Amino acid sequence: MTGTWLFDAAASDPMLESWKGRGVKYVISHQAAFIVLEFQVPEVQSSTQRYSWNGVIQRFERGARQVEEAARWTEAGRMLEIVGRDWNPTVSEERSEYRFTYVVNGDQLTFMQESESGRTVWRFSRQRLPSRPR
Repeated sequence: MTGTWLFDAAASDPMLESWKGRGVKYVISHQAAFIVLEFQVPEVQSSTQRYSWNGVIQRFERGARQVEEAARWTEAGRMLEIVGRDWNPTVSEERSEYRFTYVVNGDQLTFMQESESGRTVWRFSRQRLPSRPR
């Protein structure tokens, strides 16, 4: 899964309006003990999350919301699943739950987000560096 992945608008559900046309990408570093997912939107602060494989729940803030997430491999190690919930700390009884999945098939990364409000599927193509002349 390691690599730089560029958003493929033609193969995806629409990107958020504020990010449309900005060259959105995922930069992923998959290591033996953890994975780092960096979602980058030019001219907007990137979002970086690190998940370990020891089952630890990651706690952090995203915007003004409190977040708890955990990652695991499913589908016999072919799909990364992140299950989470978030809430506004001033109205903690209003929690939302969601699920992110990541699947690589060749040079395509499929990201799916599912929550009470529906499902979004974004596809990313692996960024290839130009080959050097020999």
